[in-house]
Amino acid sequence: MVDPNSDNSVTAVKETASHLRYILFPAIFPALFLIFASIPVEAIGCRNRGLAVAFVALAGGLLGIGTAIKALVGKVRGQPDAPWWMASTLILAIPLVAVVVLVG
Repeated sequence: MVDPNSDNSVTAVKETASHLRYILFPAIFPALFLIFASIPVEAIGCRNRGLAVAFVALAGGLLGIGTAIKALVGKVRGQPDAPWWMASTLILAIPLVAVVVLVG
């Protein structure tokens, strides 16, 4: 039986909450990309929609470069959250890859 007052249960909850930030916050960029890409052209115009999608993809790509650097530095230093930073990098790269695939 798990004691609710033990440090193990509190640590597990904090660890799960901290790992969610590596997934949920970067997932905002693919969600915004899908929202902007699915808005009808008649609603905001073709140019505005394209600029919004390009901005989201570029911002996600730049943040992805930052998280990749953080992951590599963490890997070299032996930090336990380095794989989570790499997961964030992959999530942030989704809009940029989608733009390259759709345009090309």
